[in-house]
Amino acid sequence: MLRMFSHRWIAISAAVCIMAAVSLPSHAVAAKAQAGVIVSNQNNCSVGPTNDNSLSPSQTAYVWLVTHITPTGYTYEITGTNNSFDSGIQKVKFNGCRGTKYFWAKFTTPATAGGYTLTVFDATGAKVSSDNFTVT
Repeated sequence: MLRMFSHRWIAISAAVCIMAAVSLPSHAVAAKAQAGVIVSNQNNCSVGPTNDNSLSPSQTAYVWLVTHITPTGYTYEITGTNNSFDSGIQKVKFNGCRGTKYFWAKFTTPATAGGYTLTVFDATGAKVSSDNFTVT
């Protein structure tokens, strides 16, 4: 009887350990959000994103995100392509265009003329995509 009890105990313990291991959260990296980033001078949802590569200094401009995933907790950074400008990581709130895969957010272009890259990051800090523009 003792022998039968110990075999059952071992089998039950093994089953519990396997179930616990299976239920632990995975440390695998989540799939990267697939999206496109477009810098534009307008935020009109009926027009959609327009790729405007030449903007004015200190202009209100818009970054469009083309994705099927609702972007929450996203950030962006503007860096100079031919100068040392770096905006640092900035929080951004995207607004959705109803019934589409388009989201837009407002930003201000740098005050200095030059080439720039706007990069969008998801909530985990992973790069989503980027677009280049020039301030003239």
